[in-house]
Amino acid sequence: MEKPDLTQARNALVSADIECALLGTILTNNNAFDRVSWLSQDDFSAPENQIIFETMKAMRKENSDAALMAPVIISRLGEETGLTDYFIRLAGASGPAIQARDYARQIRDLSTRRNLVAVVDDLLSQTSDREKPIDETTAHAVSALQAISARSNRSAKTKRAVAAQIANDLTNSLPCFSTGIDALDAATGGGLYAGKLYAVAARMKAGKTILMGTISHNLNMAGVPHLFIPMEMGASEIEQRNIAREIKTNAIKFLTRDDDQLPGRVKNYAANIPDNTI
Repeated sequence: MEKPDLTQARNALVSADIECALLGTILTNNNAFDRVSWLSQDDFSAPENQIIFETMKAMRKENSDAALMAPVIISRLGEETGLTDYFIRLAGASGPAIQARDYARQIRDLSTRRNLVAVVDDLLSQTSDREKPIDETTAHAVSALQAISARSNRSAKTKRAVAAQIANDLTNSLPCFSTGIDALDAATGGGLYAGKLYAVAARMKAGKTILMGTISHNLNMAGVPHLFIPMEMGASEIEQRNIAREIKTNAIKFLTRDDDQLPGRVKNYAANIPDNTI
């Protein structure tokens, strides 16, 4: 399979005008920087914009009252960088200070989308390498996506804005899915709530994977679509235990093969089991 060229997709997620508008706005109204200080230089696509924003950030880190004026920044960068004329363009692109946050959100959004394209590009390369274990490739992709998600939600919010968002969220019902284990449901307030992260910690070989497999099976039986990624056991090893539970036999039978009725019972299970788990 020929790997598609994602350069065009990546180039479509660039807006030099928005980047210039934000930097120009900061140059003409230094207070605007405080509203967008959560951005990083990597959010900018143009190398010159990366350099200028990182310089602004460094100056404010050294002195919170530092004047982010073009002559000061040029002096710090050195006139040999050739950015003197570029600052004239930035000044002409400036907008009202109130627009700074909107510019920043658009810049972060485009940066996040470019990062997603990069993950897809990398995933295609790794998938094409048949010598590389697929579970390693999957784990790498999941980790990269989690990092992008965490970074895209890192913008600063005021206390009042957070409280208002909480109040608004309370008007919507929060889906809750039973784990199928009464004691665990009682400990979690009813089950697994949508949008929440749950962690189960225990020593090695204490049964964490069996517990997760049981919860996954219960969710499947309850008609809850979900993805289950065990990092140690294989799909067959986990499902054999679920099958044994449903047909009321011992999972050891899959090794001993001394039950003549087992193949037929498993075929019947496979034909009728709900299919809500990947």
